[in-house]
Amino acid sequence: MEVASVLAAFGTLAGCAAVTNRLGARPLLGGYKIMDAPSSEVPIGALWLQGQGPAGPGTESTNVITRRSFSSLILNRAARRGLELRFAEYLGLQPGIAAKLSVSVSDISIMSVRDTAALGYQPGEAFLSDAMKASRITITTESKAEAELMAGLSSQGLHVSGKSTIDGHETLTVEGLDLFFAYRVLRLQKDRANRPIGKLLRQPKAPGW
Repeated sequence: MEVASVLAAFGTLAGCAAVTNRLGARPLLGGYKIMDAPSSEVPIGALWLQGQGPAGPGTESTNVITRRSFSSLILNRAARRGLELRFAEYLGLQPGIAAKLSVSVSDISIMSVRDTAALGYQPGEAFLSDAMKASRITITTESKAEAELMAGLSSQGLHVSGKSTIDGHETLTVEGLDLFFAYRVLRLQKDRANRPIGKLLRQPKAPGW
């Protein structure tokens, strides 16, 4: 049985993604956006204010579960470049280095709200429902830019676990970091049985998110 993967179809720098299960069935999740800056923490379950982002610390840790785990992301060119630019900014790299940076994420988990009703929100209100985090990041750059890349990783407390050199390019692997890089927002509504459910909220990204 093959390990699960994600097929992401983001618009320009961010947009919607689909998660495919181990048997290659229909998409299960969509509507993810790449975060402006990767983070070790995301307030899952927090009320989402349009044009502003999440408000508050999010739901209790007991109301957050690992919804899916899979090995890697397959991104279209625009989405992958958006991810690379976000990581370059996160590491404080110069534009010339950022332009030639290649980044891939793997060993990914989706953290989600367990019980929407426990959030206590009203129909029409939006909340940060899910976030993707990666345990491994692979970064490739020109060998002459290695020192700046290593300095950027060190400044964020990230430690290189593997390194290889091919044709004047350095490939560095960072593991065990659990860094969030994408999120999804849902708007609360009621189903026919009057139970709270979330519907994908389609709106422009909030500043800083």
